[in-house]
Amino acid sequence: MMPSYRYLNAPTKPLGDPLGPLTPYTEPVEGTREVIMSTMIHTDKLLEIYPMESRNNRGVLFMVNIIDFPNPERRRNGAHVDSNSLIHLFRLMGFIVFAYDNMNQQQFFDVLRQVTSSPYAKNTECFVMVLMTHGNRVKEIDKVEFHDGSVADTHIIMSHFQANVSPYLVDKPKVLIFPSCRGEQEDKGQPNNHFDTMVPASVAVLPQEREVETEGFSRAKVATLSDTLVCHANTPGYVTHRDPETGSWYIQTLCDMLAKHAHDTHLEDILKKTHASVGAMRTLKGSMQTGAFDNLGFNKKLFFNPGFYKE
Repeated sequence: MMPSYRYLNAPTKPLGDPLGPLTPYTEPVEGTREVIMSTMIHTDKLLEIYPMESRNNRGVLFMVNIIDFPNPERRRNGAHVDSNSLIHLFRLMGFIVFAYDNMNQQQFFDVLRQVTSSPYAKNTECFVMVLMTHGNRVKEIDKVEFHDGSVADTHIIMSHFQANVSPYLVDKPKVLIFPSCRGEQEDKGQPNNHFDTMVPASVAVLPQEREVETEGFSRAKVATLSDTLVCHANTPGYVTHRDPETGSWYIQTLCDMLAKHAHDTHLEDILKKTHASVGAMRTLKGSMQTGAFDNLGFNKKLFFNPGFYKE
């Protein structure tokens, strides 16, 4: 008999059908977080802001949670809690949610193409993808596993968001979250010793800035991959941690920080706050984890502005 905690806080109905028509997930889920609502559309004195002011097209969340695998012993116990938390939170922030679990690789890419080529993506101001599953890192390449046991490189998934593949998302903020393991090592930390400052024998001198030739440059072209923030629950080589009753350290903390701070803080600072909080957590054996994110031309600030609209 399976322990009852495996179904604790599970969604009241199954998540989306990958073989059916593309349909937002509207079933009720359990959720206790309250999102603090914004009282204004935030701006910044130095950087531009991604527009986040629409009532009906604020954002799209594409969430996939792979819980079961061919080997039953590799079941991701507690992962249902993360599904609930994300669905509940992003609904409160005004997002349209597409939520799935236990997809095989073909289904994942099929639905990803459907979502990013849909009117939902065409009209949205922001796109967030969360893929929760087992992961590993082989020859410096991050890999994720699907329900059928097949494996894909994360950079293949990221390439789907290139301008020529997903034109509806050009110039829009794209947040890709991979909270899976990136290796098999447990991070037990290092002694907190004080080292003398090391001065290198030689310092590389950068060449002087050159004037860039812009004559004849086509303004119609856009970068192949830009306006993309890729988020990881840990650094390369290390495992992530998930409680079988309360869910993933990273996802649960991220949801906490978004609920508390999305009303007045831009996303990159929220991620730093998330990493600081998760970084203070320890397993009973002393293992820890360090969050990370890669900024790929994400050159504006993203304020979610929950609950505040310009219309």
